[in-house]
Amino acid sequence: MELDWSDELDFKCSKMINTIGRKKVQSPDELTITDKWDILMLLVPELTKEKVKTQKKNYARLGSNSMLYLCINTIVRMFIDIVYLESRPEMPNDRIGLRSFKHLIRNKIDEIEELQDELEKVKEGKGMIAIEEHNSEMDSLRKQIKIQGETIEDLEFKLKEQRKFFEDKMKKQDEIHNSFKKNFTDKLNEELAD
Repeated sequence: MELDWSDELDFKCSKMINTIGRKKVQSPDELTITDKWDILMLLVPELTKEKVKTQKKNYARLGSNSMLYLCINTIVRMFIDIVYLESRPEMPNDRIGLRSFKHLIRNKIDEIEELQDELEKVKEGKGMIAIEEHNSEMDSLRKQIKIQGETIEDLEFKLKEQRKFFEDKMKKQDEIHNSFKKNFTDKLNEELAD
């Protein structure tokens, strides 16, 4: 006997809810990739087994910060939260839990919209400079640095030359001074000897 679509969906849903409850799953990371895609198939009936097969392979390659990875895990996390919300006995604070759940969903939707806006800005290049402009500016900066380096080398050379000039000049002055001093001492000694 073949199950009709709604019976099959109910069966799959019950099986998944039992799996989550039995394993005490609290986050999508505790589920297998197959479990995650089974949940997505429950929530999106248009997903065929063929589509899921290829998407599971792609999902396994995604980074933990990829948009698709984050969206899938968010949907699975919401399903897990709903399972616990539905399986919990009625309590006076059910309403608060549902509100906080709606708040969580709203925050995630806002976060996704912000990420999509940022992605659009990156695609359009808003707030960024073109690679050619960046390279041009870098070339200009390199030229300035080279010119400044050459200027510093020139200044160092000039300072070394000036220092040598003044040292030579002081040496000459010392020689002249010593010569005057010797002449003066010699004359003084001659006069004192007379």
